[in-house]
Amino acid sequence: LDHHLRCQIEAFETGRETTLAHLEQLCERGKSWGYLPERDVLSKAVSEALERLTLDFSDDSDLVAITSRVELLMDAAAMLEIKPDLWRVQNQFLQAYSDLSDRGVLDEPLRQAFVKLAVRLHVSPTMLGWRP
Repeated sequence: LDHHLRCQIEAFETGRETTLAHLEQLCERGKSWGYLPERDVLSKAVSEALERLTLDFSDDSDLVAITSRVELLMDAAAMLEIKPDLWRVQNQFLQAYSDLSDRGVLDEPLRQAFVKLAVRLHVSPTMLGWRP
């Protein structure tokens, strides 16, 4: 079952066809026979997937699709009752926002998607665009 859960995490990262409902079915199937997922392994998998996705933020990528996939991964983490390590993800996210903002790529709908995603990543929206 852990293998199938990791495959779901990978599918959310890559944008392959899958749903949170399918992930939920896998979780319920495991619960029916007392299975507990290896949360450390799954947390690491989600953390690494989030890191790879936030590195993909650039003005030539499909930013809306990437933000959606990051949100799906955060939903999956909540469903699996895991807490991914977000430190790198948060830093990459803030850097990407600043870079995209500097290049004038962020229109209002995309800016709002980033604000929504900031909250999901436990980043204060007031930090968006902040420079040290």
